[in-house]
Amino acid sequence: LVLEGFGLDNLAYARPDTSLDTVKAPKNYVIQYFLSTCVYVTFGFLQIVVPQLIARWIPTSLNTFNDLCQVANISVFVFDTPLHGYYIHGFAQSGQAEGDAEDLKNALEGVTGANRHTGLQLQKVDELEVYEVFASLDFRSRFDNLFRHHVQREIELSRSQPMTCWQRIVG
Repeated sequence: LVLEGFGLDNLAYARPDTSLDTVKAPKNYVIQYFLSTCVYVTFGFLQIVVPQLIARWIPTSLNTFNDLCQVANISVFVFDTPLHGYYIHGFAQSGQAEGDAEDLKNALEGVTGANRHTGLQLQKVDELEVYEVFASLDFRSRFDNLFRHHVQREIELSRSQPMTCWQRIVG
C-alpha cells in the first residue's frame, strides 16, 4: 500500500535509472521484495522507537504516580482486574517522607533521573519499583475481607469520634 501510494513500486522495474515514472519493462521481483522488506522493517522500527522516545520525554500518569509514591515514601497495591494488579514500592532514596522544599527538589531530581527502574523493563530485582502481580482466588478473597474489615473499622471510628481529615492525619 505504501509502495503503491508513493509510487515506490516503480523502482522495482528492470531498468538502469531510478526514476519513478511508469515504464514498459519487466519487474524485478528481487528488488520488489527488497523494497517491501525495507518498508516493513522501517515501520516496525518506528513502532518500537517512537513510543520509547515519547515515554522518555512525556511522562505517563503511571510514571507520575510512581514518582509521587516514591517521594512520599509509601507503597501501593492496585488491582486493575479481579486477579491482576501492580505493587508500587515507593521507597524514598532519602529514607524520609518529610522535609523542606530543598529536600523535595533533590528527591524529585533523583526520582526522575535517567537511571530509574520502573520494573517494566528487565532489570535486577532489587532495583525495581513496580511489580506486576497475578493473584489467586484465595489471595483475592482474603485481601477483600481484610480491606472490608479495615474500611468498616474506619467508618465506625469516624462515627464515634467525628474529626476532620486533617485532625485524623495529624492526630
